[in-house]
Amino acid sequence: MEDRRQYKRTELVTYARVYDNDSGDFLGYVCDMSPSGLMTINTDCTEADKKITLRIEVPPLPVSAKTWMYISARSAWCQPDLDPQKFNIGWQFLSTTVEDQEIISEILSNYDLYEHRY
Repeated sequence: MEDRRQYKRTELVTYARVYDNDSGDFLGYVCDMSPSGLMTINTDCTEADKKITLRIEVPPLPVSAKTWMYISARSAWCQPDLDPQKFNIGWQFLSTTVEDQEIISEILSNYDLYEHRY
């Protein structure tokens, strides 16, 4: 499968929770993120091309007091994880605000797994 991403994915040192904002269903934990989308890991697979509003937990940041972001997205793919009881789900952001992009940028710079090794 061809990788058509515009931005590199950043693996994060925080596992923020993600929900379907309308149903309240838990969609998993954020594993990696880019300005155009994210990947979650969960025990359930999500059908491809499902359009929803994601409610994404915002980890503590120096520039934002927001605790949640609400972003329109579509499920791009779902694949088995290395753990056979879990799935990786790719989400493409459909629209983000300037504030969303600023918060995403702060998450990427503050929680990049490879920039913040302990």
